[in-house]
Amino acid sequence: MPLENRRRIIIAFDNSKISRTVLDWAKGHVFRPNQDHVTIVTVTEDGESYFEPTYFQGFISGKWGFEERQNYLKELSEKAENTIAELSAELAKMGITSNPVVIKAADAKKSLVEATVNYKADMLIVGSRGLHGLKRAVLGSVSEYCINHCECPVLVHKGNTKA
Repeated sequence: MPLENRRRIIIAFDNSKISRTVLDWAKGHVFRPNQDHVTIVTVTEDGESYFEPTYFQGFISGKWGFEERQNYLKELSEKAENTIAELSAELAKMGITSNPVVIKAADAKKSLVEATVNYKADMLIVGSRGLHGLKRAVLGSVSEYCINHCECPVLVHKGNTKA
C-alpha cells in the first residue's frame, strides 16, 4: 500500500521499560502490517535550560560544566537515534514502514502534540507511568496533556503486560 494511504501512527518512546512494553503491545494489538506507517518519537533534552535535572545535578556535584553537559546531551541524542533506528528495523521485518524521529526540546508533552500535527497522525500511542500526588503536580502527566491537546485519538497504555 502506498505510504500516503497508510494509517499514520506516532508512538512515544523514551527507552524506559514501560515504553518498551507499550511498543511490544502495539506490535501485537494495534499495528497492521502493510497498512500502517509508524513514527517512533523520542524527545531528548535540548540543552537550553540550565535548570534541567541532569545539568543541575552535575553542576552542583562539580562533575561538569557547560562543555561536559553538551557532550552528555550529544551522547544521549546519539543513543536515542541508534535505539529507535533499531526499533524501526524491527517494524520493517513485520511489514510496517516507520521512521525514527528524535526531537530535541525541553517539553516532551508539547513536542508530542506538535509531532501529531507535523506528521499528520491518525493516532498517538503513549505510555503512562501512573504518577500521583506531588510528582504528578510537579512533573505533569504527558499522557493527560496529550489527551487534552491532540487533535487525533490518543491511546494511553499503562505499561503493564496484562493489557
